[in-house]
Amino acid sequence: MKYLLLLFFYPLVVFSQSEINDSLKVEKSNPIIFGEHFFGFSSSESFIGFSIGGNLNYQFNKSDLLTLRATYFASFKINSILNNSDSELSINSTEQIREYGLLYGKRYVFEGSSLSFSGGIAYFDRDYYTKSNRILTLTKQDYFGFPFEINYKIFKSEKKRFGAIYGLVPIGRKKVAFGRSIGFKFIGNISKNSYFGLGISYGFGTHKVY
Repeated sequence: MKYLLLLFFYPLVVFSQSEINDSLKVEKSNPIIFGEHFFGFSSSESFIGFSIGGNLNYQFNKSDLLTLRATYFASFKINSILNNSDSELSINSTEQIREYGLLYGKRYVFEGSSLSFSGGIAYFDRDYYTKSNRILTLTKQDYFGFPFEINYKIFKSEKKRFGAIYGLVPIGRKKVAFGRSIGFKFIGNISKNSYFGLGISYGFGTHKVY
């Protein structure tokens, strides 16, 4: 009777153990967390300049994306002053904006790329310099606005050994989910001093579930 019970229950035990192992494998899948920095050209209502920044991203519930973003935007105006036959260039005003924002959006992952759309709220610290008759005047502003961004990224499509020197030199023996990304970013904000820009992003992290 003992042997019959063992033969009867043994497949059930093996099957349940297999289900537990499968569920553990799902729970051990890597989270989607990645950071990046970006650089590009930007334009405000009256200025043209450049923007640099970085962000940290966390994706959950398949397509929900949270982003912490810090951005620095700088620009200037150049006037041409004609004195007789000589042409002289002078900077008559400059602008600097520092942005600290929290964004929420949707991110859609493909085999080796992703597309995301995000918007949120941010705090802005603006310095605005104007020059008149060789006198420089500083105006400071603090305000809130609505940042947004659209991202397209390319990353590795499967687990691979991490490599140094842009992936040319493999490191370690184990295949990992951690890797690089490169992409294009359209950023901006809607506020009393709105601006928008287009740039290139480069980052590290786990960009999908491997």
